[in-house]
Amino acid sequence: MLKPGGTFLICNESNGDTDKDEKWTEIIGGMTIYKDAELKAHLEQVGFHEVQKHKKKSWLLHHGAEMRG
Repeated sequence: MLKPGGTFLICNESNGDTDKDEKWTEIIGGMTIYKDAELKAHLEQVGFHEVQKHKKKSWLLHHGAEMRG
């Protein structure tokens, strides 16, 4: 549960931009690697706003500001 005004953070080692990322989905059944635009859309759909992304090489970090009430 996220407190009102809390921040939700997602940190991924893989960002879905390279074919190398597929090795994880082959190893871990049911795993999906989302690209940055997909994650942002999902977070906004469930009520987060001011969603920001930070990318460095293959790492992807998303954080969304507080949930809307």
